[in-house]
Amino acid sequence: MTTPTTPAPSGARHVLTLAALWVAAGALFKLFAGTPADLPPTIQEFPLLRPAWSFRLAIGIELSIVILAFMRPRCGAKLLVLMFIAFDLLLLQMMRSGDASCGCFGSKVPIEPWMMMVIDSALLAGLVLRRSWRVGPEKCGSIVKLLPLFALVLIYPWFKFTEAKVTVTIDENTGKETLVVDTEGADWHHFTPSQWEGEMIHDLDLVGFFEDPSVVDMIPPPAHVILYRLSCEHCKEHFEKLLVTPIVDRPIVLVEIPENEGDEVTDVVSSIKPQALLEIKLKSMPRGYGITTPVTFDVDDLFMVKNVTEHSE
Repeated sequence: MTTPTTPAPSGARHVLTLAALWVAAGALFKLFAGTPADLPPTIQEFPLLRPAWSFRLAIGIELSIVILAFMRPRCGAKLLVLMFIAFDLLLLQMMRSGDASCGCFGSKVPIEPWMMMVIDSALLAGLVLRRSWRVGPEKCGSIVKLLPLFALVLIYPWFKFTEAKVTVTIDENTGKETLVVDTEGADWHHFTPSQWEGEMIHDLDLVGFFEDPSVVDMIPPPAHVILYRLSCEHCKEHFEKLLVTPIVDRPIVLVEIPENEGDEVTDVVSSIKPQALLEIKLKSMPRGYGITTPVTFDVDDLFMVKNVTEHSE
């Protein structure tokens, strides 16, 4: 083994180990208890990747860097520094958006963005001040022997949880298209509200996840539909605005997006919900749904969806 020409300062290895374990803990919590909905909105809305793909890729990258930090510390330490810088930038954006939890450890371990930023910044400072990239041999060395480990952590997240299947069947005789939602064995589903604009209300994937899909026939045209979560602070703010400026020209339909199964829920909206003609709830999913609430849209006289708005700020 080659001896480094410039030895690492005292405590550098301890800081590197602590930082790597912290990243590993977050990745494993996301893998076994998190969902793509825990990702920061910036990553969820990345145009080239579906949120579920970004989620799995993020876990794989984090665990790959952890492997490098232990097995090739000089390379891994530099990547950890870059990762913590990226984390801090994302957390800063989440603080500005008023997010209640950073989602770094999944939804079951809520941590406020400012608190996570303090921890990550402290670890980043430790890595830099202790010059942790000087730990271990001077050269990073070949990573060929590590490829099986990289393959494991990059591939395994793709098999860990299953998305609901949404397909369209076409009747051979009439040519009528029917949306079919299969939730058997599924853990999670991601909604893309921007794709609902101009669609018929009956054709939305959202309807397939209603506890009773036939209730869609009870939505009167015109109507104003609001999707919300019980624990959503942005939903609370939206409902508070409706108390001041109520919608009076059309009935309101409320659609509750349930939290992940088993999550503790702090209900902040039930006491201020607007009066609704109809209240609908989606089926519970083990890892919930990917959608940033509240989302609103109108249903016009022809049952067409209009004015889709995501009130995330």
